[in-house]
Amino acid sequence: MGKTLKSWVSLLISGSLIMLLAYTGIMKLWEHEDFLIKLLKSPLIPKRHIELISYAVPVFELLVVGLLVFKPRWGLYGSLMLLCSFTVYLVLLNRYTNYTGCSCGGIFNNLNYTTHLFVNLAFIIANVLAILMISAEKNMEE
Repeated sequence: MGKTLKSWVSLLISGSLIMLLAYTGIMKLWEHEDFLIKLLKSPLIPKRHIELISYAVPVFELLVVGLLVFKPRWGLYGSLMLLCSFTVYLVLLNRYTNYTGCSCGGIFNNLNYTTHLFVNLAFIIANVLAILMISAEKNMEE
């Protein structure tokens, strides 16, 4: 795989992550009351932290979007951290509690658990692939 193909693939993955995180971050802020209500139903999050989390999560998603645009390598690590955190939360919520809701925002609220898990895993794999490609390119430049 040539350097330019790696660049295009990592750019495509970064663009997909930008769209995903911008969409979910904006939807959580746009539909903040709905997001807050869903978080309040979660048995995994202490109630005293819910309001802070309801703002911190979408703001962090949008900050990672900025990193993906201006500092792609940092953005890829940030998005991987977010995706892994969301996936672990989703698994814990659906496997170990009676609550099976999702507070991701927008169309993701309508996905069933299995589909949502596969979407998350696909983005995680793509994210890792982009990190590896960028790292390989950086090593070739040195």
